[in-house]
Amino acid sequence: MNDVFERCAKAPSFSTMLKRFWRYCRKGESDPSLRETIEELIEESNEDNPSIESDERLLLGNVLNLRDLTAHDIMTPRADMIAVSDTISEDELIDQFVKTGISWLVVYKENLDHVSGIVHTKDMLAWIHSKKPFMLKPLLKDVMFISPAMRTLDLLLMMRKSSLRVAIVVDEYGGVDGIVTFSQLIEEIIGDIEDNNTQSPTPQLHWRSDGSILADGRCTFWELDELVGRPLYLIDEDEDIETLSGLAAFLAGRVPSRGELITHPNGMKFEILDADPRCVKRLCIYTAVPAE
Repeated sequence: MNDVFERCAKAPSFSTMLKRFWRYCRKGESDPSLRETIEELIEESNEDNPSIESDERLLLGNVLNLRDLTAHDIMTPRADMIAVSDTISEDELIDQFVKTGISWLVVYKENLDHVSGIVHTKDMLAWIHSKKPFMLKPLLKDVMFISPAMRTLDLLLMMRKSSLRVAIVVDEYGGVDGIVTFSQLIEEIIGDIEDNNTQSPTPQLHWRSDGSILADGRCTFWELDELVGRPLYLIDEDEDIETLSGLAAFLAGRVPSRGELITHPNGMKFEILDADPRCVKRLCIYTAVPAE
């Protein structure tokens, strides 16, 4: 026990450890002793005289976990991306900025698999102030294109080096899977950030006065179980489905349309409130707590 306390007492400061760890991650060097030291300090349970504070311990743990995450793990999926066509008019673009409340928009040519770049509100405002005829192409900023398997730590370091803050995740065929922003990567380390660069809002799930549940299609079964207060067992263990949107499509055998009412084998009913050809966006759940 004394050996542990001695090692903790001799441990470098939080900032020194973090700098050393970032160098270790950036260079890809193997330094097991450094990682072991950090993990030991994170797991340390001496609350009377801790070597590092709880918030520092949390940050270090998040940085360690970042090495195990991929772009696919944290990306905003394609169905939730907010994007506009490169043929959009000036008034339509301004309307999109006002409606979405975010500071930049993805721009594509023909379809979302052909992303041209992003346009910022600050560049749009500067163009309006110049009183020049509207042209979207000069306003576009570059984005990077990455594989879903790219490690988030590598992506963070790449963004830091290149100054690009948006990455489009593409599959092996060149199709767009989703988007990862610099803010999302930082959130993995320090927690949720309330800013105006969020592409996808937090899924909503709440009770209504009539006893039904209003749900975002991206909500998971576990979130629904937590709201209800017990497991609902909506899928079998071998079924690769996680969201309510996926469940509705599975039960219907296709992506259901707005207004459809879908019945689960356990008696629960799902009314589709909003949907597009790719996924269910909002639904209402009736008989949320089936009989035991």
